[in-house]
Amino acid sequence: MSPDEQAIRNLQQDWLKASANKDLNAVLDMMADDVVYLTPGRPPFGKKEFAAGFETMKQATFQGSAVMEELIVVGEVAYARSKLEISIVPPNGETKHLAGYPLSVYRKLADSRWVLARDANMVTPK
Repeated sequence: MSPDEQAIRNLQQDWLKASANKDLNAVLDMMADDVVYLTPGRPPFGKKEFAAGFETMKQATFQGSAVMEELIVVGEVAYARSKLEISIVPPNGETKHLAGYPLSVYRKLADSRWVLARDANMVTPK
């Protein structure tokens, strides 16, 4: 496995840990400033909207697992297909179990860090 492939795989696992720890700043640091998310049933959105949504979920407990099933690196861009399962437990609500296969695009920055640039997150209720 190349150093770039390992860095991207580490990024995915670091993202899950930061999300579980409710560390919004760490998660935001792992995405490009011009990131675009595609999710079922809503128009594309960016970093600002992601942060607002994250803040509304701060009281919830998050657990997730991801397996990167395919990763292709071409220069300073990469794409990955993963299997994602997450559980979200709101403080006064029923646990939501979601699963799916996101398609993610990563970009290598000038400082050699990889960040999420585009994400088609196709998780749905399990």
